[in-house]
Amino acid sequence: MKKVIIYILVFVSNMCIPYALQSQDLNARVTVNADQIQLSDKSVFKELERSIFEFLNNRKWTTDKVNNDERLNCTFVFIIEQFTAPDYFKGSLQIQSTRPAYASSYNSVLLNLKDDKIEFKYNSFQAIEYNENSFTNNLSSILSYYTFIMLGLDYDSFGDNAGLSLLLRAQSIVSTAQSISEIGWQAFDLPANRNKYWLADNLTNSRFKEFHTAIYNYHRKGVDQMSKDLNAGRKEVLTSLEQMEKVFRLSNNLYMMSAFFQAKADEIILIFKDAEPQDKNKAVEILNKISVQNQNKWQTILQK
Repeated sequence: MKKVIIYILVFVSNMCIPYALQSQDLNARVTVNADQIQLSDKSVFKELERSIFEFLNNRKWTTDKVNNDERLNCTFVFIIEQFTAPDYFKGSLQIQSTRPAYASSYNSVLLNLKDDKIEFKYNSFQAIEYNENSFTNNLSSILSYYTFIMLGLDYDSFGDNAGLSLLLRAQSIVSTAQSISEIGWQAFDLPANRNKYWLADNLTNSRFKEFHTAIYNYHRKGVDQMSKDLNAGRKEVLTSLEQMEKVFRLSNNLYMMSAFFQAKADEIILIFKDAEPQDKNKAVEILNKISVQNQNKWQTILQK
């Protein structure tokens, strides 16, 4: 069961404003930080924050009936670096989503990404429109895209390949954005192999189906079992890493793989820090192969 949250706080210029939520799919916390913008009247950023919050939390993103305690907890943090009045914004977006571990107060991070290439138009006091079958505007597409990515991974963590239909909806958004000029949607956009196009491509490619099975085993068979049997849960996490290694052999430069370990590195260290020596060694052996950028972190697993 997910933790019940009746109110979400939207941070607006150091003020906390509670909004009651309907029974939708998301518990999204939204922050628009415009500290870098020299402007006497910053009401446009407050309205942007409010509009994004309402767009995410007041919309039904799936066809499933979702109880209040089953909504996905996530955050969207926009850092506005450039603003050209009256409606053009440019900056970055940090997103994070979590899911609860069964029978505990622990929340496991599913996704923790920063998109440095965010630009969009927004008019104050206008609702953000969304049409799944056509491109409406870049802000709508960005929000919808990351929502479906997060929901897809969340569903994957509760059922083997259960999130595919949602991830395909994210890919559909990429397809509808191919004709626009904003960056991040085309295969050739920088950073190479690390943009919205490639994340959706990786997550919906049937060659990498075992990645989704690994997500399920890691969370449902692994993390969710640790409150009952720590060692058994840890063994399942190790099995999921072995499955990740199989995917790595198919392609060693997958954005979804680096995104997974960006979200999970600290948690994996905690899981194996007190494991049996053979499990520690096996885990570190695999991790050093498939997540080279975190090799220094993996060595801490072996420390006493």
